[in-house]
Amino acid sequence: ATNSWAQDEALRACLQKPFKRLCAYYLYTEKRRGYALNSVAHFHLKNGAVMWRLNYEADMTPRGLSNSCGMMVNYRYFLPDAENNSRHYQETMKIAADSSIVRLADAAADVMNNTRQQ
Repeated sequence: ATNSWAQDEALRACLQKPFKRLCAYYLYTEKRRGYALNSVAHFHLKNGAVMWRLNYEADMTPRGLSNSCGMMVNYRYFLPDAENNSRHYQETMKIAADSSIVRLADAAADVMNNTRQQ
C-alpha cells in the first residue's frame, strides 16, 4: 500500500533478488495474445530490440516505486540484427533477451512451480 519499504536499506537488499526475478518473469514470460504483456516491451521488441539488462533501484522516485518498484529494463538495438529480431518476434512471438534475463525469468518460474506443487 506504500513505498515505505524503499526507505529501509536492509530490506531493499533482501528484495533485490526476488524483485529482479519477478520483473524478468513479467517482462519475458507474461504475454497478451502471444506478445509481451508490457506495452513498452512490446514496442521495443517489435522494433527489433533485445531485452538486455534489468536495473534494480534505477528509479527510486515515488512514481518509479509505484509503477515498477524502482526497476527499469534496458533494451539494446544491435542494428545489423534489428530487422531479423523484429520479424522473428512478430512471426514467432519469441522475445530476444540476454541470457541473464532468461535465467532470472526461469528462476522465478521454478520458484512459482515449486510453490504450486507444495
